[in-house]
Amino acid sequence: MVRLSAITLLALCLSACAEEEWDFAYYERAEFNNMTINEIEDFVRDIAKRWGLQVYEVPKKSLVRTNLKGSRGLFSMGVYVEGSDGPVFWIGNRGAAHILSLMMSYKMGFSPRCVDRLYEELKLGLEERFGLDFYPVDKSGQRIKEGGN
Repeated sequence: MVRLSAITLLALCLSACAEEEWDFAYYERAEFNNMTINEIEDFVRDIAKRWGLQVYEVPKKSLVRTNLKGSRGLFSMGVYVEGSDGPVFWIGNRGAAHILSLMMSYKMGFSPRCVDRLYEELKLGLEERFGLDFYPVDKSGQRIKEGGN
């Protein structure tokens, strides 16, 4: 039952207007080459395993939009603490094939200190291994300018 509610929450988070439901610890994006999706998925699975977390992957067939010709290279992964109602973090490129989004939450079963440490490990690993340059965005997904709140 917990798994079903977690999947339902992930689906809500992925829908267009669900962002207000998240209490974001971090919400960042980076441009990336979607040819590296398989490697990024493996990297995320490895981190989740080391942290004792569960990974839920949205089936790729359900991500492909029928109205976008050739919509390939889409992925979406939620990573959970066992027994939580939602993901500690979500990573994917569902909204734009060439933009990777990383969202972290303080509400889903980890202390803020653990979320911060996990975030640093994820972000640093993604930047170093895949050459990504993350930038913070607000809840609407717009880039936050340097020095902005």
